[in-house]
Amino acid sequence: MKKSALEHVQRLIKKLSAEERQRLIPFLASLPDSGLKSLNSNDELDKLRRSGTVLDGLDSDLLSIRVIQNVVSVEILDAEVLRVWFFPDNFNDAYPRSPHGIPLMSASFKASSFTEETRARVRAERKATGMQETDEEFEAVIDRDCDEMARIWMARKVERMVVQISLHLPEMVRDMFGNAIKGQTFYDTQKAVEELGGTSKWSVAEFKKTVLAAAWRDTKRHLPPTDQNRRTQSQWRGEAIRKKYSQRVNDRYALACRVKEMYEECDYAPGWMEDLKQDSTFKLLSINIPDKTVIEWAMKRVASDNISSREREERSIACEMARRELDLPEQDIETLRNYYLEGNKLLKKDRAARAINP
Repeated sequence: MKKSALEHVQRLIKKLSAEERQRLIPFLASLPDSGLKSLNSNDELDKLRRSGTVLDGLDSDLLSIRVIQNVVSVEILDAEVLRVWFFPDNFNDAYPRSPHGIPLMSASFKASSFTEETRARVRAERKATGMQETDEEFEAVIDRDCDEMARIWMARKVERMVVQISLHLPEMVRDMFGNAIKGQTFYDTQKAVEELGGTSKWSVAEFKKTVLAAAWRDTKRHLPPTDQNRRTQSQWRGEAIRKKYSQRVNDRYALACRVKEMYEECDYAPGWMEDLKQDSTFKLLSINIPDKTVIEWAMKRVASDNISSREREERSIACEMARRELDLPEQDIETLRNYYLEGNKLLKKDRAARAINP
């Protein structure tokens, strides 16, 4: 049987050296219908250095971040040490088909929009028009409609995700690599102490404190000047109010966690708040909150796209819920979290004292 041209090429490729095979790949990529994209590292690096943007405010004495379109390069002393590509078209195609895409959103639509009451009403309306169908056929119609809604919603969602990922990719890469260096430095220090027979180790708590302090120093330079002589408002003064506030934050933390969990479980779909209100855990945790506007605020806060991720954290939401419940003066989220930490230390001190003198 006569061998095909492809079989001849495959046989010849096997005879090539490793160096020759590497030179073959750019040739294949140069063919217009090859389906391959050239990722020539040197060409991309030249392009980054000629046209790439060095981000303001992200450089340090160690890392330099260069960006061009969806390519991010990390350099140390002008030597590239990491490069990250984001392929929006591939993401746009693959994510909707993933388990977190259309299937999950369709199931969420079905659970939230087609309750037993809604099913009965829709079924009655269809029968009134003379439509005859079995339960299985009616279920198939619901599945089809939910899939279609999910496709439309997911298309818009993915467009927004692509924009946000492209926008924040440089910062994410910078944070990832910077934290990798810090983490591995910490690990290496610990291993060195062990190998030298030492016993005094740097605790994780100390490491965390140092990293947070460094992050604050880097951020503080870019903040507007503040009035350093501003006094603490009278309503916030004293150990009693700090302890009361911290205890209320602790009481509301579990509720904030459940609200955020439900929002994510529903994959941010419309109607998630109604699902939340039917959740038994949510009902139990919110039963002792007389002011329901505080709960409404927490639900809207979790779903807001106009605030930072720090403000959407469960602890931050619990801090603001507690402030509203106790009718204390407004503060920025970092101040509230500091008040909480101060009060929590006092609560722990009280518990330790009671343990010693029950």
